[in-house]
Amino acid sequence: MLRKGLVEGTAGNISARMPDGSICITPSSVDYDAMTLEDLCLVDLDGEQIEGERGPSSEKLLHLAIYKAFDDV
Repeated sequence: MLRKGLVEGTAGNISARMPDGSICITPSSVDYDAMTLEDLCLVDLDGEQIEGERGPSSEKLLHLAIYKAFDDV
């Protein structure tokens, strides 16, 4: 997304539902140019962090609401 100009700096968040039902989400306040795989966070559908040293995106509740509302996302 960075290479295509869809995100800039720390703006924008990305998440994905994992096969086990957890959510992988970008961390809060990390520049996309500097972000590594180790920076990503795993949370459950209640928003509790499962993995990751950084805190998940401040928009996690919006992402979680979408995942709860739509099983196919």
